Formats: sequence, structure tokens, C-alpha cells
Amino acid sequence: MSCILSFFCEAGASFVAVTQQEQTKPCEMSLEIEVEPEVVSKAFDEAYVEVGRNTEVPGFRKGKAPRAILERHVSEERVKERAADKLVKPAYEQALEQAGIEPFGTAEYEVVRLADAEPFVFKARVPLPPSVELGEYVGVEVERLVPQVSDEEVDRELEEIRQRSAEVENVESRPIRRGDLAVIRLTERDGDPGEKAVEVGRNLPSFDEGLVGMSAGETKTIELLYPEDYEDRVLAGTSSWVTVTVIGIKERHVPELTDEFVRQITANSDDKIGTVRELKDKIRSTMEEAASELADRQVEAKIVEKVVERSKICFPEAMLDHEVAHRLQDLLRDLESRKRTLEEYLESTGASFEQLRSRVEKSAERDLRASLVIGEIGRREDVRVSDEDVEAEVGKIAQESNLVRESFNAYLDKTDGRQAIRGRLLRRKVLDFLVHASNINNVGGRAS
Repeated sequence: MSCILSFFCEAGASFVAVTQQEQTKPCEMSLEIEVEPEVVSKAFDEAYVEVGRNTEVPGFRKGKAPRAILERHVSEERVKERAADKLVKPAYEQALEQAGIEPFGTAEYEVVRLADAEPFVFKARVPLPPSVELGEYVGVEVERLVPQVSDEEVDRELEEIRQRSAEVENVESRPIRRGDLAVIRLTERDGDPGEKAVEVGRNLPSFDEGLVGMSAGETKTIELLYPEDYEDRVLAGTSSWVTVTVIGIKERHVPELTDEFVRQITANSDDKIGTVRELKDKIRSTMEEAASELADRQVEAKIVEKVVERSKICFPEAMLDHEVAHRLQDLLRDLESRKRTLEEYLESTGASFEQLRSRVEKSAERDLRASLVIGEIGRREDVRVSDEDVEAEVGKIAQESNLVRESFNAYLDKTDGRQAIRGRLLRRKVLDFLVHASNINNVGGRAS
């Protein structure tokens, strides 16, 4: 802020008038602000002085040419920009005080009229804090799918255990076939070659099809086709090429499922299991527990979704724009770590950047609405997270992750990580409250 404008503010003088105030959106206010001509003149004087310091005027040293001469050598638009920069911020802050508005984030400005010794008029689009008018959130009716684990699922897990316990031996007399362990050198686009062992038949179908029939020493370029439902959303629906050289082939010998095999694989675990039947029961119990946890998360999501539908929620566009930008930046970092460009990603997905941004925005808006509702319920119900809760969670994370507590504490202090942990704990407490306050009907079926 310039010294002239600082004088006006510090003296408590009002040099601003809010000539129009209109709520243009639920969380946005439009202000038309007018600044007195005297203050505008002072701002123009200062702008000419600053521009003159870097302007060559024949017959004068830099910064010494009088304004009347300087006006013939500098761009009027450049001076206006400088003057507007000096006027907008202090005028906006005084207008907010006059209007009694607490903004949420940075406003956008539009100059309506600016000329020396005349009133300066500009408009400010002021983002307002988000607001939530909660609908009914107690007694929400939802269904919970009772988790069921089939015999086929248990058998598939047993087969996985057998496959992981397979012994291997080198083979040189034949090409790769399904079930083999192929030792390969893999070179991705713009990537360094790296050696790895892959079990043929457990990768992308297109990759496995390319490997089958290759022999040791052979090199081949394989197209990778990622399905639309691929778990890595960055790669889902895309394709790429890799060059593969087969270094060796190993044949896998899968052990029979016997009580002796069960005792061998559990000998060093906390659960000493002696029979195939006991192992099946253990697997079923573990799978049912995981399915139950999934069903619980789905119930929470359904409750929040219903409360969001019943509530009136508004937030400034800037808030959503910030979240979208953050998610797109995360995507770019992820692509960079994979040595891929955004252009390559868009080409492989067949989408334009506008379509990508629209999808990200839709997801971000859904999550933002849910987060605002959960936060408002927490305030309404006075849900709190104590410092003791946070420290207990910090200790739990450090223990589960085998982290040195002192080093982890230093990391959290540096990254403001405790605040993030506090936020997660608060969300968990609110979700627990909602679950206990809802009417949950268990029904047959499966969580998915």
C-alpha cells in the first residue's frame, strides 16, 4: 500500500463508498466500489513517479522528468495499471468493513471506470464462506448387505496359497507357457530397462498373451491394453508399448493341499494350524471380517449420501476450483513418476482436457459436499478430538509403520501432519455418530 493511501487508512478517513451490493450466488457477493477523486489523483501521481524511474526521457536523468513531460513518453495504460494496483486492495478492504462481509478467499476484480482526478469505480466478486443447512440426519434408513463368503471364494484363496508356495526349476528346452515364471528385462517408453520375474497368467491379458511362446534370449515389443475398470485410474482405459527380453524361464511345481503342507506354511506364524479344514475355517473367518468392514464403509457412504441429498449446501466456486487444481496436480505428479506426459495420457484415454477436468470436478464436488456436511454435523453435535486422541493415533501409526516416534513427531511438526490426523479422527467420530443414530437394516447379499 502506498504512503498516501496508508495515511488515509491510518487516519481512519473513509475514501471509499460501496455503491452497489448484490448477492449474485449463494456463496458470492458482488460489490461495486467507488474511490474518491482526491485519492485517485494521489495514486496516479505515485504511479507516474514509479514508471518514471525506469523510463528514458531525452534531456532528463531517470526519475527526474516532470510529470507533464513524462506523460508524453509513457503508456497511459501502464500508468493506469499501476494506479489500479495501488487503489484496489485498500479500497476493497475498507469496502468489506463497511459492508460487514467476511470473505472466503481472494476476490476477483473488474475495473468499471478509471481516470485521473475522477472517481475510480470497480467491481469485486467476493467469495463467501461455505454454508450448510442440514436436513434430517438422525434416524436415516439404510440397508446393510450381510457379508457372505462362498466355498468357491475360500477355495480360490487356498489355490492362491498353493501357487505362492510353488517351487521353481530352470527350463531351457521349451518356450514360455502359462504358469511359468518368466525372468525378463522390461523397457517401457522413455524408461530404463529393469529385470523382474513375472508369473505368466497373472498379469494383464495382453501382456501374458505376448509372453506366451517366447524363448530365452528372444526380444519382443508388446502392446499393453489396460481395461476401463483397471484399479489404477491413471492407466485405466489406456494403452502403451513395452519391449521385453526373456532372460530365463522357470517351471513352477505347485504343492498338493495336505495337512502336512498346512503345518509347514503356518509353522512360523502366530496361528499354528494343523489341518486343511482349520485353514479353510481361518480363511473364511478372515474374508468375512474383511467383507464386514467393507459393508460398514458402504453403510457410512449411504448415510452421508442421504444426508447430503436432504441438505442445502453452498460453497464458493474458488473452493471447488482449488480442490480440482489440487487433484489435477496430483495426477500430473503421478504421471511424471511414471515418465508419462499429460498429452500421452489424454491420447491413450481418448479424452480431451476439458472432459478430464469435468470428471475430476464432478468427483471433487461430491466429496466436497460430503465433507461440508460431515463438518457441520460435527459442529452441531459438538464432536471434538482431544490432543490425547491425536497423540494416541500418532503412536498407533508409528508402531504399525515401524517408525521411530521422535522422527515421526518431527515430520508431523514440519508438515502440519497432526492437523490432518485430527481431521481424520473428527471425520471418524462423526461417521460413528451417524451410524449409531441411523436405522440400519441387515439384508442378504454381498458387499461389492
